[in-house]
Amino acid sequence: MIQLTLGMEGNRGALWGGEVTTVSGTSDEVLTVREVAAYLKVAPKTVYLLIRGGSLAAFRIGRAVRCRRADVETFIERRETLRDRLGRHGEAAHE
Repeated sequence: MIQLTLGMEGNRGALWGGEVTTVSGTSDEVLTVREVAAYLKVAPKTVYLLIRGGSLAAFRIGRAVRCRRADVETFIERRETLRDRLGRHGEAAHE
């Protein structure tokens, strides 16, 4: 379930500028860069760098950048898998 609040966004005068707040954490949920940053506990600039570097999938709606929650979860899983495969200094772990 998604709750949409309509209203003005800042001083840009956007007609459709409210926030999207989800009640359930479904995988098709769409997150803003700030929401992704809060979720990952990093700065929004870091999220933009991850997107530009191709590590995190994102899309644009007009000038706004958005990420699907499923893509953020996939990013986390890939990072955990990579950490498990690599040694302490980025070298392949030997078994």
